[in-house]
Amino acid sequence: MQSFKWEWTMPIHCLEIKASCSPNVQNLREENSYIWHLQLQCMQCSEKTGWITVDPSQEMARVRSGICHVLLHCRLCGRQCTITILEEPHVYDKNEEFQQFASFDCRGLEPIDWNPVGTDFIVELNSGVVMRQVSFEEGEYYDYDENQKEQVFITCLEWQWKRV
Repeated sequence: MQSFKWEWTMPIHCLEIKASCSPNVQNLREENSYIWHLQLQCMQCSEKTGWITVDPSQEMARVRSGICHVLLHCRLCGRQCTITILEEPHVYDKNEEFQQFASFDCRGLEPIDWNPVGTDFIVELNSGVVMRQVSFEEGEYYDYDENQKEQVFITCLEWQWKRV
């Protein structure tokens, strides 16, 4: 008799970002306290949520096991859904290429949009300068590196979701 091994995989959704950066930008990252603003869709009935905030500092117990950062019920079908932000470096260091920026364990739903609101982004420059409280609410960022006398910019911010 042949044995069957069923492998369970977590439903991981990755946020990939792409931007056009000035040559002096080493990387872009988010603060550990960054509160994510996501729009989600129920995988059972396709109901879309409004904007949901996912705060990494707020942890709650899942019904079966583990922790999550958001626990909600679909308002249409009543299905219980959870999101957990996976701890990994959330760093963008490419230029004009999509790169994985963050990953989420999403059970019962999938992310369909992200809103990069807030000033919890950090830009590190090749000169060693660290620019804090960077905002992408307009989709662009402009500043000046006083040490190197160079303009700093990050423009054309785009994102996409991938299930892995």
